[in-house]
Amino acid sequence: MLDGDIEDSSNSAHLAVMKTIQVESSKKNLPITFGWIDAFCQFEFREAMNVQETGLPNIGIYVPNKNKAATLLGKFSEEDIRSFIEKVL
Repeated sequence: MLDGDIEDSSNSAHLAVMKTIQVESSKKNLPITFGWIDAFCQFEFREAMNVQETGLPNIGIYVPNKNKAATLLGKFSEEDIRSFIEKVL
């Protein structure tokens, strides 16, 4: 979940972090697919995931076979996201 402001230069950095994690996950055969939403425009989704505007950017994970959803508590960094994914999966 990102701030959809196209002028926000930090979005490029956040997308690069997600791409790095996606590539690593693919190499490990982890069943992960990344996408992003404009969390300001899609506020109902953001609120359903219990993420406030001040908590952006954020990662939300849904694991269908466990019917489990979770959001990142921590920094939007490769290290924190990797740890989060490992805990949820």
